Amino acid sequence: MRRKILLIAGIVVLFMIAFVGAIFWMLPTDSIRHLAEKTIEKQLKQKQSVEIEDLSISPLLNVTMKGFRMTPRVADMSAAALATEGGTFDGYYCAPYVEDQSFVIDKIFVSPTLSSLLSKKYAGKFELKLRDGIIDGSVKTIEKKMQLMASGKSISLNEFALLSNVTKTQLYGDLSFDLRATTDANKLAELYVKMNSNNTVMCPKRFKLKAQGIPYIEFPFTIFGNIVADIEIANDKIIINQLTSDGPDIVLKVTGDIMLKSSKNPDVRLNLVADIKPSQSWVEDNDMKVIYQVCEKLDDGGIRLTLRGTTKKLKHDCGTPIPEPVVEAPVPEAPNADASAEKPKTAKEKTVEEKKEVDDKPAAEPAAERPKSPRNRAMPSRPTIVGEKKKVMNDAVRRPFDSSTISEEQIKKHPELFDLPKTGKPELDRRLQRIDEEFNRDFQNQPSQQERSNQRARYMRSVKGE
Repeated sequence: MRRKILLIAGIVVLFMIAFVGAIFWMLPTDSIRHLAEKTIEKQLKQKQSVEIEDLSISPLLNVTMKGFRMTPRVADMSAAALATEGGTFDGYYCAPYVEDQSFVIDKIFVSPTLSSLLSKKYAGKFELKLRDGIIDGSVKTIEKKMQLMASGKSISLNEFALLSNVTKTQLYGDLSFDLRATTDANKLAELYVKMNSNNTVMCPKRFKLKAQGIPYIEFPFTIFGNIVADIEIANDKIIINQLTSDGPDIVLKVTGDIMLKSSKNPDVRLNLVADIKPSQSWVEDNDMKVIYQVCEKLDDGGIRLTLRGTTKKLKHDCGTPIPEPVVEAPVPEAPNADASAEKPKTAKEKTVEEKKEVDDKPAAEPAAERPKSPRNRAMPSRPTIVGEKKKVMNDAVRRPFDSSTISEEQIKKHPELFDLPKTGKPELDRRLQRIDEEFNRDFQNQPSQQERSNQRARYMRSVKGE
């Protein structure tokens, strides 16, 4: 009797397996694949087109996708405007700029847990294969929240198009990571990630700036070596517990936090401290000595940079710069006081000096008093003409004021400088005309070159007691 029962039960189980298998064998997998593509595109807000070469579903609802490809629908050409020279650097090929590429996953395997099949709470495991790299992890839902745990190994940065499309930067290196993430209502609530990138290399990159007159800054080919990062996100804040590199070109250490945009924070706010130590060869080979003209050079050859404030009003500090010549060349010695004193004087300088001595020191014989210029205006020296006894007005003698260079806006903006009534510029023109007439009159009353020479000679004789 027992054997009959077991036989009947076995037949029923085999029948159910065959029945379920037939159902899944008859499933329209092409329709399911097309539905999966459109569903993923909708989640990506139609910014990416999704293609799946093959999709299969097992009786236990294990899903396998092969040849998953995600391609940007609209190419971003912003990087082309900042194209670099490109070429091969230390055996690494660097393109002039990073073009948007398709993100390809060779195989995706998703396996739900049996308990999740009997409830509305999804839980399961997944595995992604990307060339030589692999990413695996698990997902589970708790009420409206979804918890994700994942780890990645041997991921090639140069082939990870999802990263290069976002950063517009060409990188080389092998990435490994561990992360925990929690989403709430399809929004990232918490994230904790530890990552390590070995043999990290960054190709030349031009970064666009909003500063006037400076369209971009150029970062040269740089070997960062091993990069270690320990970062977490919570309460709309990115906390950088550790971000270091030990490369032969740059040794880096960054700590701090970044407050993200939110309903309480209308703009991104930075609070970062970065210790950057470039190698001497990297500085010299790439002509990067300019960094020491901007930031203080520490004893170990590095700099300490602090960034605080919003992106719109960002304040940076890296100490008092120590100017260093970008191009090494002998610096000419500044002339000392004695050298400047021994410099021969021009005829015009001698004339001005003589005039000053006569004006400052009393002469032995009274000389005709010079009329003072209005507004204590400085008098220009008269051009010396050999053999000339009478003063001649020419183009070399310019009026001290020119009203054509003064606009109504300047007068209205600074009325205190002109002390004018409401008549404004017409009154200013009349005053300048009077000043010009007085200037010409004063010039005509100046003593001639011969008279100034005679005055100086008489003064020198009086000093000597002659």
